[in-house]
Amino acid sequence: MVFVSSNSGEASSQIAELTRTLGLSAVELGRIDEGGRLIQVPGALTLRNLTEQPLT
Repeated sequence: MVFVSSNSGEASSQIAELTRTLGLSAVELGRIDEGGRLIQVPGALTLRNLTEQPLT
């Protein structure tokens, strides 16, 4: 899983697509001043055990 945060929506989408091409999951968090805070220590997503489950 890769968290993506960017002030450019186009850049964020391109990185998320590259991430999926590499076989990983991308979570787009929005702008750096908003979503970027979620991945900084101590943020809401820091040190969380996140796994992706297939849809059934």
